[in-house]
Amino acid sequence: RMDCPAAERTNTQKRAKATGPKRYRRDLEPWMKAALLRWLETHRDKPYPSEKEKLNMSIKLGLSKKQVSIWFINMRRKMKLEGQEKQEAGERNKEEEKEDGEMTKSRTADFKNTCENEVKPQSDTKAKYDELIALMNQYCQ
Repeated sequence: RMDCPAAERTNTQKRAKATGPKRYRRDLEPWMKAALLRWLETHRDKPYPSEKEKLNMSIKLGLSKKQVSIWFINMRRKMKLEGQEKQEAGERNKEEEKEDGEMTKSRTADFKNTCENEVKPQSDTKAKYDELIALMNQYCQ
């Protein structure tokens, strides 16, 4: 119906009117964050406050219960992501250590081979040669 004024509005205009004026985002005060983090630290094994606890926190902190709930949702998500990042970093470190270990082993083997191949007996006696090889092996290991 084109003769109706409501039909002439665009979807954007309809949404703008439905949501109302733009709200300003307000960060929590540091002491509020500290209180919520303190609760979270003491309940790290089960970071889900009950409805009663949320209500008490909201009253003490001067926040709405919804704000407290959303803060905990966001912090649990953040903790989960940090845990995943730590796990991935640990796996990367293990892979790097494994690669480093393999490189060290191959370098050591190469060095041993080089040591053994480059060392020539400096005298005709077999005992001195064996002693020299033993010393080189100690340093190459």
